Amino acid sequence: MNIYDEQEAVTFIKSHISDGLARRCDDDTILEIIDIIFDYYEDHDLLELDVDDDDSDDDIDAIIAHAVKIVGKDNHLSLSPDDVARIVKAEIDYELSLDD
Repeated sequence: MNIYDEQEAVTFIKSHISDGLARRCDDDTILEIIDIIFDYYEDHDLLELDVDDDDSDDDIDAIIAHAVKIVGKDNHLSLSPDDVARIVKAEIDYELSLDD
């Protein structure tokens, strides 16, 4: 298992979302979404667990719902719920790539 690297995660995410979304999201925006995901993991005692292929869509949906809720409260992040979902899914794909 490789070590999580935030800058590598940002690069990975930007390469796995649409070009339009990648252009609208600077690195700081992606890092804020990553922080929201890890806050969710911490709040739910999931930091020691790996997100893997056995995780249900419900788990991923819960993470997305949490991120959408937080982003919706943050006026400086102008992302749609679909944008947030795409970024969260790309971040989870990055985590899964670390197991390769």
